[in-house]
Order: sequence, then C-alpha cells, then structure tokens
Amino acid sequence: MPEPRCFDMHGHAGALFLKSYRDDALLGRMAEGRLYGIVLSALSDRVVVDFEGKPRPGGQGGTFERRREPEPGECRRDVHAQLDLFDACMAKLGVRRILGPEDVGDEPGAILAIEGGCQLEGRAERLREFYDRGVRLMQPVHYRINELGDVQTAPPRHGGLSEAGREVVREMNRLGMVVDGTHATFDMMKGIVATSSVPVVLSHDCLQEDKPHPRFLSPEHARLVAESGGVVGVQAAAYADRGPVRGLEGHVEKIKRMVDAIGIDHVGVGTDMGTAAWPPSAHLVYPDFKPFAELPSELRKAGFTGEEVAKIASGNFLRLFRQVTAARRA
Repeated sequence: MPEPRCFDMHGHAGALFLKSYRDDALLGRMAEGRLYGIVLSALSDRVVVDFEGKPRPGGQGGTFERRREPEPGECRRDVHAQLDLFDACMAKLGVRRILGPEDVGDEPGAILAIEGGCQLEGRAERLREFYDRGVRLMQPVHYRINELGDVQTAPPRHGGLSEAGREVVREMNRLGMVVDGTHATFDMMKGIVATSSVPVVLSHDCLQEDKPHPRFLSPEHARLVAESGGVVGVQAAAYADRGPVRGLEGHVEKIKRMVDAIGIDHVGVGTDMGTAAWPPSAHLVYPDFKPFAELPSELRKAGFTGEEVAKIASGNFLRLFRQVTAARRA
C-alpha cells in the first residue's frame, strides 16, 4: 500500500514575491513529493515590511523591520498583484487551483491564501472580493500590527483581537474561509477562537524550546486551537537565531512534540518553504518538494501508525477544510 500523501498547510513556493530570487518551478515539483497540494500565501504587508533585509539578531521584538505605514489602497493593490503572479505561475506549470475540498485530487493543487489582513484596512466587507478572487484561507495578522489585532513579534496595541478583527472572523466564517491565527498573540488567538463558529488553524508553528522565540508557541497556545477542533501545522523552516532544522528527522521530532502536546487529531504540516528570510538552498529539510515523499516513512519510523501518519500528512487539515467550507452561509 502506498504511503499517505501530504498537504503543505503554508508555503510560498520559492518566495515569488521577492526581488532577490524567484523559483516558480518549485510549484511544478509537487508531484515528485507526492503532495495533494499547498496553501500558497501572498503577503499583505510586503510593501511596508523589509523582508529582503537581514533578520534581527536574537529575534526578539520582531524578525523583520516595518519600514513605514502603507498608503490607502497600497496593500490591497499589492496583494492582487501577488495573486496574479501566483495564477500565472500555476497556469504555466499546470497546477490546479483548489477552491473547495472537491478540487483535491490526483494532480497537485494550490489553495490561495493571504498572510495578514492589511489589504482589508479594517473593512470586513472587502473579504468578498478576495473570496471571489479564489482566496480560501487568511491570517488576520502577519508582521505589521494592523486594524485587526496584535502580533507575536511587536508590543501589543489592541489587547488581542480588535472589534474590526471580530467582524473579519465572523465574515470569514460566513464566506467559508479558513481562519489562520499564525503570528497572532495568545490573547488575540483567544479572541479568534471565541469568535469563530468553526475550528481554526495555526498553519506554520512550533512549540517553544529551550531558547524562547516570539514566534514559537506555548503548549497552552497550541492546546487552545486543538480544544476548539483546530489544526496546527508544524513548521520546518528555521529562524536565523536558531539555526536550521536538523534534517527531516528534526522536523519529525517537532511534529512528535506537537502530537504529544495537543493530540494526533490536531497536527498537520506547514513548512513555510520558500519563506522570505532564506533562499531555498538554506532549507536543509525542504529545499524543494521532493523530500515530502519521505516524510510519511520517517513518521512511521518515529512510531506513528499508518492511520496516524495519514492524519498528520493531510487528513486533519483536509477534514477541517471540508468542515469550514460546508459551514459557508454566504
């Protein structure tokens, strides 16, 4: 019997949004890694955050610098431009667009997503234009504190999820969009879970380790999502002050720690591959999608059963995707 196939809950597939390098061919290599697909994320704050610069030593106070505040409509226009680029690359490489669970099939596909809600400028009604554009998952925040809530890597301004953020979560529920609380503070995550009528995700996170990092989770933070029925995608990318993840076995160790903390039904994989901070050559785990083919067997070596491997690889996330889209009321 073939090993279960994977679904990457968060990635940028070569950081298509950067000027320094582009490798859109990464999308065309998903079949080699036996992937169902990827959640392919544009950045809402790309025009105002220095993603090309060097990460701060130690990571405290934020990995990337916010250069300035955006002009009205600036983030909105830029997100549309990134989505246009994703569409062009997908069409060129024959990657199918996934709009609903029925679109997940034998050929790898992509769910379009947005990392941060800066393009909304606090207006929940703008979500509809991005839903109609094909977006099915969104993080309310990224590295810039916007109108919706606070981020892990900067001093809080809203005290958690703002009223505008609550309106956005409710509208995402109505449209059938997955709410992703990655980069939100624990207090904001409490507000997201309390507001959402369906389970939510943390698409690319890890548990805190010996050396704390603002982007890593406490067990309580992760359990909050699991107790709501949600899923946490375990990240493979490293932060500059932590060094790279120690090979595929290191990623499996992080997955096992998360399973031990929150349970087998609430863990997935979100690599953040092609993230802005490092070129593909710096990713010792996933320089491209090919190593994904080995992840199920590595999980088995770590003691997971076939059923458990299937849940981690894709089953948990796809179950949540079905649940959220089925609850659509728009």
